[in-house]
Amino acid sequence: MQVTLSIQGLDYSSWSNQGQDGVWLGIGFGSQVMLGADMVMCQFTFSGENAADVFICTDRYASAYAIPPLDTTKDVFDVETLKTFNSVTKTCSLSATFKRKLNTLDTSGQDYKLRNGDTIDAIWAWGLIQSNLPNGHSSSPL
Repeated sequence: MQVTLSIQGLDYSSWSNQGQDGVWLGIGFGSQVMLGADMVMCQFTFSGENAADVFICTDRYASAYAIPPLDTTKDVFDVETLKTFNSVTKTCSLSATFKRKLNTLDTSGQDYKLRNGDTIDAIWAWGLIQSNLPNGHSSSPL
C-alpha cells in the first residue's frame, strides 16, 4: 500500500535553521486508540527553505501512550518528500509518501495485517519538533 501524509499552511517562522525544529506526522493501523496500534511516524527537521531536508519515516508499535518505540522489523519503504515554502508568509506545505506491504508476514504481533478491500480502524496525529525532540499532541485544535 502507499500512504501520503500531508500538512498545509504550517507556520515555520520560529523554526531553527540548525536542523533541530520541524514537524512529525503519524498514522496508526488496526486500533481506535494509540495503545496497541501499528504506527508509522514521519519526521521532518528544517535546515532552511532551500535545504535538502526530507521526511524520515519509521515503523513503530505503540506499547504505551508515549513516543512509540521502533518496531523490531522495518516495514516502511520508499519515502518521498514534497515541500513548498512561502518565504513571505513563513508557511509551508509538507507531504511524506511511504510504502508498506499489506501483510508484512511479521510474527511479533507489532504489524497489523491489512487485506485488500478491508475496512480498518486507523488513527492519525501530528506535532512539532523542537530542539530535536518530537512534542506530544492533544485532541484539542491548535
